Amino acid sequence: MGAEVQYVLIIWGKGFDEVDAITFASAMRQSGMRTKIVGIDGANRTGNLGIALMPDMTLEQGIELLSLTVCIILPCHSRQWHRLTQDPRYRMLMQTAAERNIYMVFREDGRTTACCDEIMRPNPSIVLSYHSDYVNEFAFDLADKLAGCSNIEN
Repeated sequence: MGAEVQYVLIIWGKGFDEVDAITFASAMRQSGMRTKIVGIDGANRTGNLGIALMPDMTLEQGIELLSLTVCIILPCHSRQWHRLTQDPRYRMLMQTAAERNIYMVFREDGRTTACCDEIMRPNPSIVLSYHSDYVNEFAFDLADKLAGCSNIEN
Protein backbone atom coordinates (compact mmCIF):
# COMPACT_ATOMS: atom_id res chain seq x y z
CA MET A 1 0.00 0.00 0.00
CA GLY A 2 1.39 3.46 -0.92
CA ALA A 3 2.04 6.31 1.44
CA GLU A 4 -0.94 8.49 2.28
CA VAL A 5 -1.11 11.76 0.35
CA GLN A 6 -0.42 14.77 2.54
CA TYR A 7 -1.27 18.33 1.62
CA VAL A 8 0.10 21.72 2.51
CA LEU A 9 -2.50 24.48 2.35
CA ILE A 10 -1.42 28.08 1.81
CA ILE A 11 -4.20 30.46 2.76
CA TRP A 12 -4.54 33.39 0.35
CA GLY A 13 -6.59 36.56 0.67
CA LYS A 14 -6.69 40.26 -0.11
CA GLY A 15 -3.64 42.08 1.24
CA PHE A 16 -1.65 38.94 2.07
CA ASP A 17 2.09 38.80 1.34
CA GLU A 18 2.48 37.50 -2.20
CA VAL A 19 6.25 37.07 -1.91
CA ASP A 20 5.84 34.82 1.12
CA ALA A 21 2.96 32.89 -0.50
CA ILE A 22 4.93 32.25 -3.70
CA THR A 23 8.08 31.33 -1.75
CA PHE A 24 6.23 28.74 0.34
CA ALA A 25 4.33 27.36 -2.67
CA SER A 26 7.55 27.00 -4.64
CA ALA A 27 9.48 25.39 -1.78
CA MET A 28 6.71 22.92 -0.97
CA ARG A 29 6.08 21.94 -4.59
CA GLN A 30 9.81 21.53 -5.30
CA SER A 31 10.06 19.16 -2.31
CA GLY A 32 7.25 17.04 -3.73
CA MET A 33 4.55 18.10 -1.27
CA ARG A 34 1.03 18.43 -2.66
CA THR A 35 0.44 22.13 -2.16
CA LYS A 36 -2.76 24.07 -2.67
CA ILE A 37 -3.30 27.83 -2.52
CA VAL A 38 -6.64 28.29 -0.77
CA GLY A 39 -8.59 31.46 -1.52
CA ILE A 40 -10.59 32.97 1.30
CA ASP A 41 -11.91 35.93 -0.70
CA GLY A 42 -12.96 34.23 -3.92
CA ALA A 43 -10.96 34.20 -7.16
CA ASN A 44 -7.95 36.41 -7.96
CA ARG A 45 -7.15 38.59 -4.98
CA THR A 46 -4.31 41.07 -4.89
CA GLY A 47 -1.68 40.94 -2.21
CA ASN A 48 -0.13 43.83 -0.33
CA LEU A 49 2.09 44.68 -3.33
CA GLY A 50 -0.80 44.61 -5.81
CA ILE A 51 0.04 41.23 -7.36
CA ALA A 52 -2.92 38.90 -7.88
CA LEU A 53 -2.64 35.16 -7.27
CA MET A 54 -5.20 32.67 -8.52
CA PRO A 55 -6.10 30.18 -5.78
CA ASP A 56 -6.27 26.46 -6.54
CA MET A 57 -9.41 26.09 -4.44
CA THR A 58 -11.87 27.80 -2.12
CA LEU A 59 -11.69 27.75 1.66
CA GLU A 60 -14.61 25.31 1.72
CA GLN A 61 -12.66 22.93 -0.53
CA GLY A 62 -9.59 23.37 1.66
CA ILE A 63 -11.59 22.45 4.77
CA GLU A 64 -12.58 19.21 3.02
CA LEU A 65 -8.86 18.34 2.69
CA LEU A 66 -8.02 18.77 6.39
CA SER A 67 -7.99 15.03 7.06
CA LEU A 68 -5.10 14.80 4.55
CA THR A 69 -3.34 18.04 5.54
CA VAL A 70 -0.04 18.18 7.39
CA CYS A 71 0.56 21.95 7.37
CA ILE A 72 -1.34 25.22 6.89
CA ILE A 73 0.59 28.39 6.03
CA LEU A 74 -0.76 31.92 6.55
CA PRO A 75 1.46 34.42 4.70
CA CYS A 76 -0.09 37.56 6.14
CA HIS A 77 0.52 40.45 8.52
CA SER A 78 -1.36 40.92 11.77
CA ARG A 79 -3.50 43.62 10.13
CA GLN A 80 -5.31 40.85 8.20
CA TRP A 81 -5.66 38.65 11.25
CA HIS A 82 -8.69 40.42 12.75
CA ARG A 83 -10.64 40.05 9.50
CA LEU A 84 -9.78 36.34 9.37
CA THR A 85 -10.86 35.64 12.93
CA GLN A 86 -14.27 37.16 12.18
CA ASP A 87 -14.92 34.55 9.46
CA PRO A 88 -16.60 31.43 10.94
CA ARG A 89 -15.19 29.26 8.13
CA TYR A 90 -11.68 30.32 9.04
CA ARG A 91 -12.26 29.77 12.76
CA MET A 92 -13.49 26.26 11.95
CA LEU A 93 -10.34 25.65 9.87
CA MET A 94 -8.10 26.76 12.74
CA GLN A 95 -9.94 24.78 15.40
CA THR A 96 -9.94 21.64 13.27
CA ALA A 97 -6.23 22.11 12.55
CA ALA A 98 -5.51 22.32 16.29
CA GLU A 99 -7.57 19.21 17.01
CA ARG A 100 -5.81 17.23 14.24
CA ASN A 101 -2.29 18.43 15.14
CA ILE A 102 -1.80 20.11 11.78
CA TYR A 103 1.22 22.40 11.79
CA MET A 104 0.27 26.09 11.52
CA VAL A 105 2.83 28.50 10.08
CA PHE A 106 2.50 32.23 10.75
CA ARG A 107 4.57 35.27 9.96
CA GLU A 108 6.39 36.32 13.14
CA ASP A 109 4.44 39.20 14.59
CA GLY A 110 3.58 39.68 18.26
CA ARG A 111 0.00 40.63 17.49
CA THR A 112 -0.54 37.65 15.18
CA THR A 113 0.93 35.28 17.76
CA ALA A 114 -1.34 36.65 20.49
CA CYS A 115 -4.44 36.22 18.31
CA CYS A 116 -3.36 32.73 17.33
CA ASP A 117 -2.87 31.60 20.93
CA GLU A 118 -6.59 31.70 21.69
CA ILE A 119 -7.58 29.48 18.78
CA MET A 120 -4.61 27.11 19.02
CA ARG A 121 -4.81 26.68 22.81
CA PRO A 122 -5.43 22.90 22.62
CA ASN A 123 -1.97 22.34 21.12
CA PRO A 124 0.32 25.39 20.86
CA SER A 125 3.34 23.19 19.98
CA ILE A 126 2.06 22.86 16.42
CA VAL A 127 2.48 26.60 15.78
CA LEU A 128 5.60 27.64 13.86
CA SER A 129 6.56 31.19 12.95
CA TYR A 130 8.97 32.79 10.54
CA HIS A 131 10.48 36.24 10.14
CA SER A 132 9.93 37.84 6.74
CA ASP A 133 13.67 38.49 6.35
CA TYR A 134 14.31 34.73 6.43
CA VAL A 135 11.24 33.40 4.61
CA ASN A 136 13.24 31.71 1.84
CA GLU A 137 15.48 29.75 4.20
CA PHE A 138 12.57 28.88 6.51
CA ALA A 139 10.28 27.77 3.65
CA PHE A 140 12.82 25.43 2.04
CA ASP A 141 13.91 24.01 5.41
CA LEU A 142 10.27 23.37 6.37
CA ALA A 143 9.57 21.79 2.97
CA ASP A 144 12.51 19.42 3.35
CA LYS A 145 11.36 18.42 6.84
CA LEU A 146 7.75 17.89 5.80
CA ALA A 147 8.74 15.88 2.74
CA GLY A 148 11.25 13.83 4.71
CA CYS A 149 9.04 13.43 7.78
CA SER A 150 11.86 14.63 10.02
CA ASN A 151 11.34 16.45 13.29
CA ILE A 152 9.76 19.83 12.50
CA GLU A 153 10.62 21.44 15.84
CA ASN A 154 14.39 21.17 15.29
